[in-house]
Amino acid sequence: MFQNINIKISKLNLEIFLSPIISIFVAFFLGAMLMLLFDKDPVAAYFALLKGALGSKFAISNTISNAIPLVFTGLTVAIGFRAGLFNIGAEGQLLIGALTAAWLGTLTGINGFLHIVIILFFASVSGALWALPPAIFKVKTGAHEVITTLMMSFIAIHFVELILRIFLKDPFSSSGASKAISKSAEIINLGEIFPSIPTILENIHTGVFLSLSAAFFIWIFLNKTTWGYEIRSLGENPEASEFHGISKGKTITITLILGGMLSGIAGAIQIMAIQHKLYARSAVGLGFSGIAVALLANNHPLWVVPCALLFGALQSGAAQMQLVADVPIELAETIQGTVVFVIATQGLVSMGVRGWKGHDS
Repeated sequence: MFQNINIKISKLNLEIFLSPIISIFVAFFLGAMLMLLFDKDPVAAYFALLKGALGSKFAISNTISNAIPLVFTGLTVAIGFRAGLFNIGAEGQLLIGALTAAWLGTLTGINGFLHIVIILFFASVSGALWALPPAIFKVKTGAHEVITTLMMSFIAIHFVELILRIFLKDPFSSSGASKAISKSAEIINLGEIFPSIPTILENIHTGVFLSLSAAFFIWIFLNKTTWGYEIRSLGENPEASEFHGISKGKTITITLILGGMLSGIAGAIQIMAIQHKLYARSAVGLGFSGIAVALLANNHPLWVVPCALLFGALQSGAAQMQLVADVPIELAETIQGTVVFVIATQGLVSMGVRGWKGHDS
């Protein structure tokens, strides 16, 4: 019996490891075919992509900075999937967190560390509150979370633009941005804390610690806590979990609220570490990219980190592909979309197969 259990665990670990790698190779193969169709050299393009993502100190720091919000949004989607929920509301929750940070960040006379903690706390709360209506609709009326979370994201986009235009806009800004946040609210780079750190890491902002901590926390939460067990049970077998006394409504609410907190923190970090002010639609796309990150990671919290790095590298290297290999930026973005499509298709199909097998059993 124990031998059979070990075999099943080994097969599961092998699937988690091989599935993303196969998806990546298929996606890049299709991208190469697409470039050949437009008479472009895929070898030169991919070398340029690699150079743009990892070829210099700036490229590496840019790749990691791009990956940090994707870790949070990937975790948001992954924890939803583990509960059997397709939460695609990370986009809106991130924007609401960014709005909160842009507002609280302009406060003055607050100690730096305390200011950062206050912003992160309220950004997480605001993200959670934005996730609460879909949770209520799901529990009370059975409304599908895909519809409600997506609609809340579109509402967030226009709500942020409205608040920015009416209350937060910098009158001296020609781009319609908000006022810059105070220095006490800025998240600094590693080089400013650790002067002797290798120069290749000095321009990476300290939000990287928060993202790694979040991935580890969610892994511990899902595997070592009662609430995490209830989330996994609900996702694997809703009928059996309810039969054993697990509250479906409570578990759904906890899952969506926790996801909202993670995305809210992601939005705050973008403002405090990268932008230092809020621009209309400046973070659009980060939440939706989290879906592909979660699918590529097979919803494993720790795998979310390297998968987010992959997408961070794609974003960082796209411009280099255009400059060096003469690949138009539109084609580079199409290749990124192809990667997302293949990964998402593979992830959704595998999820459907597992669900169908569970239904048959």
